[in-house]
Amino acid sequence: MTESGFQECGITYLKELATAIYEYQNGNPVVNYSAHLDRKTWKEAFFDEKDGSRLLREVIPLTRNGNQYRFIHKSLLEYGLSLAVFGSSELSEETGTIISVSRRGSTSPDLSFENSSSTERTATVNDAYLLGSPLGKRNLVGEVSVLQFLTERVQQEPVFKDQLLSVIERSKTDKE
Repeated sequence: MTESGFQECGITYLKELATAIYEYQNGNPVVNYSAHLDRKTWKEAFFDEKDGSRLLREVIPLTRNGNQYRFIHKSLLEYGLSLAVFGSSELSEETGTIISVSRRGSTSPDLSFENSSSTERTATVNDAYLLGSPLGKRNLVGEVSVLQFLTERVQQEPVFKDQLLSVIERSKTDKE
């Protein structure tokens, strides 16, 4: 495995583990894993003794005490979750799809799309990706550290800010 490929695998493992912990354990950072009892559960994918899983587990900031695994600090778990949310802007940059949102000089809070055909398709694709991320699956309002990480990302990445604004605008009209 190349060095950059290994780093990417480690980051992916971190994002997926953090997402699973929030999805299946409501953010409880302590994971109890028994190879016998947790066979064919979400935990097996992260904590089995296969060489690849073990190596990836060793490179992320986890500690183990008996059958319990936990991040060395809860903020690292929260950072992993925020990476899972804003990884979608990286996807957009890789595929060349960038949301282009403007107000066209209006003071109205309603956003309008510059190019209604291709940009709306792009917005829909990116909205769907963000809504499929932990942002769309979980109420993150009480997760202060996650919100701080996302705020920093918005300040650094205008594309991500545009994606979030698009999701917010869409949520105002969605009936679901």
